[in-house]
Amino acid sequence: MPTGDVFLARLKIRDPELAARLVFHETGQPAPSLSGIGLVVFWLGDPLRQKYPDCYAEATVIAQSAARRGIAVLNSPEALSNTAKALQSAIWSKAGIPSAPVRCIEDASQLPAAFAEMNGPSLLRGNDTHAERGIRVLSTQADAERAARKLCSPAALVRIHNVRAEYRAAGADPSSLYSRFHHKARAFVFRGEVKASHLFFSRELVVGLSNSLFAREASPKRKFLRSIGFRCDLFDELIAEGYAGPIYTTAATCDLLEVMLVDSAHIQESEVEMLNRRNRRRGGADVSPIYDGKDAEATLALLRPQEMDSWFPVVPGCRARFWNAGHLLGSASIEVELTAPNTPLRLLFSGDIGPDAKLLQSDPEGPSGLDYVICESTYGDTDRIEASAEHRRATLRDEVRAA
Repeated sequence: MPTGDVFLARLKIRDPELAARLVFHETGQPAPSLSGIGLVVFWLGDPLRQKYPDCYAEATVIAQSAARRGIAVLNSPEALSNTAKALQSAIWSKAGIPSAPVRCIEDASQLPAAFAEMNGPSLLRGNDTHAERGIRVLSTQADAERAARKLCSPAALVRIHNVRAEYRAAGADPSSLYSRFHHKARAFVFRGEVKASHLFFSRELVVGLSNSLFAREASPKRKFLRSIGFRCDLFDELIAEGYAGPIYTTAATCDLLEVMLVDSAHIQESEVEMLNRRNRRRGGADVSPIYDGKDAEATLALLRPQEMDSWFPVVPGCRARFWNAGHLLGSASIEVELTAPNTPLRLLFSGDIGPDAKLLQSDPEGPSGLDYVICESTYGDTDRIEASAEHRRATLRDEVRAA
């Protein structure tokens, strides 16, 4: 079982007792003794049979020895995951199991005809690797001909089955993850049976760990929001995924959003359209804007403007009010009071706080008697220089003249 130092180091931290019981065997070492072993787990390079025949032969001997001793085997070297993509498809088809058809492209000249035979959008990818970046989407015959001119090595052409679209067409619940995202299933083979492991969900057609919801939720921003109990997405993602509740904000922010949100949606749609034209010329996959004009209009309909320093109910047991943060027009700190089920708890989310003594906006304000303050800290270790409006004008005048 080849493995990395990183995996073992993590395991020693999370479960030192289990780590101490593991016995590792790497390819090329003398045959291992299975005395005292209760489970053999194979962690093998893909596709094992074609790419690493010596490793496959050695792993097969170990698996057979384990079987003779009655030792359970997880992810046997005979598992389907250890074959090339084209061979996988052939195995499934021979067994009468529905699967996406795959054509092995040994020479670039075969690609246009193979694409025509597929009779629909297809993925062009390597046939000798499983984890792969740069997979190309071929939507038209012209895409296939352009890709053929750049193809330098054997590849696999895989017919696309848009499972998300099929779920939607079948009338699946719109809120279901299967209706909202593309997905990829993972499985293990244990004692000769396929056992479901986990699923990856993604907005992208080609799903992998790097673009999955796991990766999104592992981002520093998402981790921070979860740490303070905030589990909602931004406006655009909320509306795009079906959010229909109220959006509380200041009156000035509502005014700005009527112009800026619609305009930003238009910019995204225009830029994505240009990007997709380039991607198609290069054989890449289409992308979608984070939100579009319809999402922006739907968001505006949900806005509920609130006055500064005025309580409003959010949900039962929770109320909030805005305080002028003295930053951008409409910016506010948010005070939240939780009244149920225990004694009231008051929190303040500061947001970005502006300086005092501005010409066009009043100074920042805020309440007292809070239990917790979650405060911005961009300049937390810097003493702000007190400067009057006259001093700022003089500084600006001197800088302009010096330039």
